[in-house]
Amino acid sequence: MPARDHSRSGSGVIGAGLTSRRFQDAEGGAGLVPLQAPGGGVQGLAVVAVAVVAILLEMIVRTAHGIRDLVHSIWIGGKRIAANTVTIALLRETNDLAGKILGSASEIAKASSRIRQLTGGNT
Repeated sequence: MPARDHSRSGSGVIGAGLTSRRFQDAEGGAGLVPLQAPGGGVQGLAVVAVAVVAILLEMIVRTAHGIRDLVHSIWIGGKRIAANTVTIALLRETNDLAGKILGSASEIAKASSRIRQLTGGNT
């Protein structure tokens, strides 16, 4: 019959009341069977299940934070692209207006050149 050591029971948070049990294997070596509740293994299994669920939930939370950070970066990049798109549209409009102004200025320069020729260029 295996020797049992119930002196290692937990207290406080997860694992309260759980004990480690000592056993001897076929070769005479000793070992511990962790997380066995006094009176049955169902509570120990429940504690393991809760621990696994807690770890999985923590992984989900960390993944969600990572996704949120990436979405934020994409949002900032998208806003910059949108701002640049508006700027490019305004620059095209400015270029069109500058072309029209240049055309008008060219006509004004031709007209003033004709006026100088007609008046003898002393003006």
